[in-house]
Amino acid sequence: MKGLLGVLNHFEPKILLRKVLPLLLDLLKFKHLIPSVIYICLETMKNGKIITEQDFREKVWPSFKRVVQGKEMTAHSLYLFVDNMEKIEKVIGLQ
Repeated sequence: MKGLLGVLNHFEPKILLRKVLPLLLDLLKFKHLIPSVIYICLETMKNGKIITEQDFREKVWPSFKRVVQGKEMTAHSLYLFVDNMEKIEKVIGLQ
């Protein structure tokens, strides 16, 4: 998963949203990949060009929600969520 974030910036946003993002979110079912997937999704959302706030709410958040509600969340995953809580709250409309 290292270096994937740099490669993602070279693709068109449409391709990333239709092809890459669903595959990336599918990797959330593997416990050891959860922190990497969360990091990549949050970083691309910060950029705003690849994953917009609406895309995050509609496509990414439902998958993240399953991770948060799950019983097997790693400390690193929890740290990523807490560290980005303000941005997540703003995007999903908890404020």
